[in-house]
Amino acid sequence: METLTEYFTLSDTACHDQASLQKLLTLFADEAIVTDNRGYVYRGREQVDQFFKNFFTENIKLKHIFEVYKQDNRVEVNWGVVGQKEKSRKIFALTGTDLATLDDRGKIINLRVTTNH
Repeated sequence: METLTEYFTLSDTACHDQASLQKLLTLFADEAIVTDNRGYVYRGREQVDQFFKNFFTENIKLKHIFEVYKQDNRVEVNWGVVGQKEKSRKIFALTGTDLATLDDRGKIINLRVTTNH
């Protein structure tokens, strides 16, 4: 399975399945950089892992629909998601685009998440 397809597929189960979360984290290179939709930057294994652990704790349900466009080691994913927050139980819907760069092993070395307003 392509890396970003696997990433989005695992994102739908990582909220409630620890094995999915652990597998998702292995998709990132040790030196990965993730920029979230608020512009916060997470660098390296420890920060990236903690970001995703927090994200999948804050959201108890997610369902993505997405299209992946790949050109060499650059990937663009247009996505929509419906989810539910853990504390407030609020249901939300977002659309956006993820831009990723992969290393020679297919690991994500850079991921930028943007949401449409």
